[in-house]
This record gives sequence, structure tokens and C-alpha cells, in this order.
Amino acid sequence: MAKAMTAKDQNALLWRIGGEPMWIGWWLEAKSGFGNDLGLEDQTALVQAAKHVTLAIPSLFAPEEQVENGYFMWWDLLLKRKAMRPELADTCLEILQDLCWHRDERVQGAALHGLGHLKHPGRPAVVDEFVRRHPDAKGDRWILECREGTVM
Repeated sequence: MAKAMTAKDQNALLWRIGGEPMWIGWWLEAKSGFGNDLGLEDQTALVQAAKHVTLAIPSLFAPEEQVENGYFMWWDLLLKRKAMRPELADTCLEILQDLCWHRDERVQGAALHGLGHLKHPGRPAVVDEFVRRHPDAKGDRWILECREGTVM
């Protein structure tokens, strides 16, 4: 377990570690068109890597210890692409759905935030299932934003 850090130090660390998923998103953007096409298999592998980073970060902190916004923003940056292949969007939806069912609330929050940025017709159903499994989330404005794809 990591020793206690200030919120500022936590955020700096997360943004530094988060550089990899952010870089993945930027690289996918740069390599996905106009003659630089990165194959779907490679794109999928990069998205899977972001999943593993999402799962690994909470182990740096005590259970239930809050993490800063750098942890939640990875999927935002990964998914901010002008045109995502439908197959890759399907993979992202599957990954984020899987992360929603993780026992750690910080992982769930990162996944919901990612869903809030994913342009996929299956997004509302995944968030609805999350609410069904977590009735206390019903009516939560942020959860609704994740469902509608308007999360900031």
C-alpha cells in the first residue's frame, strides 16, 4: 500500500502515470486515418492496455481512498476521437461495462466517466444496468450525464 500523499501529489502522480493512456488515445487518433491506418487488432490491444492501467491504479492507494481527477480522465482522452471504428467502439463498450462491475468504486467511477464520453448506442443500457445493480445511484445527476453522454 502506498503511503498517504497529499491530493496535489496524488494528482501529479496520476497524471504522470495517466500519460500512457492519454498517449494511447492520441496515438490512436494520429494513426487511424489518411494513410496511417493502425490495424484494428493493434488498436484493440492498446485499448486493452488502458483497461489494465485502470485496474492497476487503485492498488497504489488504500481501499476507499479517493483518487484525483487524473484517474478518471484517461478514458475521456482515449475516447475523444473524431471517428472511431464501430468495432473498436464495441470493444470499448465491453471493457467499460466490465469495469463497471468491478468491486472497487473508484474503478466503477472511472468506467462510468468513460461511458459518459463513449459515442455508442449501447451506452445507456450499460448505465441503466449499473443503476439496476446500484439502486442508490438512481436519480444521481452525474450518473444521468454518463448515461446521456454529456459528462464533463
